[in-house]
Amino acid sequence: MGSRSARTGAVGLLVLVALGCSAGHSSSGAAPSASASSARTTSASAPTTSASAPTTSAPTPSGSPCATTDAAAAGGCWRQVLPLGNGGFPASPGSQDQPLWEPGRFPLTLTPRLAFDDQLWMTAQTLTYSSPDGLTWTQHDKTDWGERIYQSIVFFRGRLWLFGGLDYQARTFLNDIWSSSDGTTWTKEGTAAWTPRGAHTVVVYDDQLWLFGGADHVAQDRSTDQFLNDVWVSDDGLTWAQVTDAAPWSPRDYPGAIVFDDQLYLVGGQGHTDVWRTSNGKDWTPLVAQAPWGPRHGAGQVVFDGKLWVFGGFIGTSTNALNDVWSSSDGVSWTQQALHAPWAPRLPVAIVFQDKIWIYSGKHTGGSDNWGGDLWQMT
Repeated sequence: MGSRSARTGAVGLLVLVALGCSAGHSSSGAAPSASASSARTTSASAPTTSASAPTTSAPTPSGSPCATTDAAAAGGCWRQVLPLGNGGFPASPGSQDQPLWEPGRFPLTLTPRLAFDDQLWMTAQTLTYSSPDGLTWTQHDKTDWGERIYQSIVFFRGRLWLFGGLDYQARTFLNDIWSSSDGTTWTKEGTAAWTPRGAHTVVVYDDQLWLFGGADHVAQDRSTDQFLNDVWVSDDGLTWAQVTDAAPWSPRDYPGAIVFDDQLYLVGGQGHTDVWRTSNGKDWTPLVAQAPWGPRHGAGQVVFDGKLWVFGGFIGTSTNALNDVWSSSDGVSWTQQALHAPWAPRLPVAIVFQDKIWIYSGKHTGGSDNWGGDLWQMT
């Protein structure tokens, strides 16, 4: 176990409109690690499901093609699809956040995941949202799994799964397992063999679920301050086997575990810049001790166009947010696509969908509207 001060970020979602495109320049230098905590939800003593009719948001797309520049040709081109001010917060129990989501807005503070029927799904405590195209969103009522943060959600074998997190009111970590075959009705499946935790990373690799590290203690303000570096694997989401109790990389929350080139890569994590590779979760090869993108928190991290990508986040304090973009074809050599991307500095909410990188806003730092509400794509 390790100790360190960490921050919680959250992630936001959206719809569409469109503006122009701009692209950064290419060079090499320093960048982030992955992050983001799940949005706060409110507690309930027993699971309940509502049968209210879903509500749909259907914006009208518009926009212009990407500009053709040397940087765009070398590293892709960013296009703004939706301007600031178009998001809405889920109506979570006890939440005072405004404005609330309504048709024509996109859901804020939620992470998109590719799930049922190749649609995007975002899941809150009592509500969930689905979109077939990333632009038109439908709101559904769902089973209440209680107020928690730092949980991990993943789509595996036709089901959405939730693992652990922090009970917000009790300030205690959990190791419970929930799953859903439709995104709305959730069942508590039991407890996992791994110890209670949050801010862990769960990915699908080799038709198995893999869990990495996380945190098992919080400070008074609920920031994580004690960390893990164990690795676990499961064939079915229910029965877990420990691969190692201490991987060679240091304990951390939100380890940057990602599947790339048919192997597992660890690309940093909150405040870390190392890069590792493994095919079995136990034997790790160090690739880079300090990647040039620097020890940041809340960065976006995806695999796209045969490369690893790291962008945005913050270094030091959350007001020192970034909007640079980095990529690597091997995890060793990194190229800076943009020192300043056309989107403002932020903790980006990113996903690869329909052959594009999508940034669904994310938490802007230092702005009058710190959840923004813009949508960007890179092709």
